[in-house]
Amino acid sequence: MSSEQVKVEDEEKDYFPEPDTPNVKSHAVVYALVDPRKVGTASMDLTGKFPYTSRRGNRYILVGYHYDANYVAAIAIKKRTAGEITKGWERLHKKFAIAGSAPSAYVMDNETSKELLDALTKKEIKYQLAPPYMHRTNAAERAIQSFKSHFITGLVLCHSKFPIEEWDQLLDQAEITLNLLRSARNNPSLSAYAYLRGQYDYNATPMAPPGQKW
Repeated sequence: MSSEQVKVEDEEKDYFPEPDTPNVKSHAVVYALVDPRKVGTASMDLTGKFPYTSRRGNRYILVGYHYDANYVAAIAIKKRTAGEITKGWERLHKKFAIAGSAPSAYVMDNETSKELLDALTKKEIKYQLAPPYMHRTNAAERAIQSFKSHFITGLVLCHSKFPIEEWDQLLDQAEITLNLLRSARNNPSLSAYAYLRGQYDYNATPMAPPGQKW
């Protein structure tokens, strides 16, 4: 076969042949499973003690989980006392309320203090305590695992001379980046961050890896 014949056959060859059966539009859809019993609720729990005390005296992280938004929030607190945990919850609830999605009920550990329960009752917010030895009923337990893994990854990326006593200053960025990666439960087309706090504007607030030297 001559080169001219090969050239002609190559020009006539159909590289995008039509299939034997025409494409048929499917009616498949994706559903987001939402438990109506959990709509409007949030969960919260404490992490273990951080190995280093921050310069502001913080040793623990109060992690909150907003069910509708699938949002994980983090608040640094100093001690596991009733007063400190109550103050941490107030800051957590305020963060959700400012976004216009204040939870109507909270799920918490069964060892919750009376001071915190009184604060919830004062604001007319319902609460549910996880049964003993059944911590998996508290969604914040899984949120803590996700946040800790994400936060530790950020700490690993820090500059070698980053003062570890400033770890609590990295919580806001860790919270933002984690929730930009999560889909909102009520609207999976939005990130958890966008659902609760609106679209993040990278032009207004550029973001670099945490703990870098400039």
